[in-house]
Amino acid sequence: MEDKITYRYSWSYCLINYGLLAWALYLISSPFSKALSKNIVDELYYGTAVLTLITIFLYITIRYTIPMLRGKIAFEINQIGVVDHSQNFIIEWGDITDIKLSQGRSVTALYFYFKGPNGSHDSVWTRLNWVNGEAKEIYDIIEANLEDCKPNWHTSQT
Repeated sequence: MEDKITYRYSWSYCLINYGLLAWALYLISSPFSKALSKNIVDELYYGTAVLTLITIFLYITIRYTIPMLRGKIAFEINQIGVVDHSQNFIIEWGDITDIKLSQGRSVTALYFYFKGPNGSHDSVWTRLNWVNGEAKEIYDIIEANLEDCKPNWHTSQT
């Protein structure tokens, strides 16, 4: 393995999310939806929906878009383990007991299973949609590193 393999944030996924948010904001702020609002309860629902969308917009901007624009690394595979900068976790090769790649229609997730400090089994997952790389390629690299480090680990893929 190279010293480290890095993946940056995905421009396309950021743009898709901004497009969906803009579409949702348009739908709730269109003249048709404003015409339906005739009392204070409707106005509260409308205001809550707008505030929720603005909050999601700010979250995506702060959490993903600003680091992407600054050229930051989103996901890293190195000699020690896996570092997910977007979710703020580091997991070492020796701690991983299993991994699973789950590819759905809108979410591609990579699950890491490990033993916690008290011996209990635990897991952490990351959405690979925010990573500018192929999910299967990332999974295969991690799987190959686990084969080198821990020959008796188990794998599952759906």
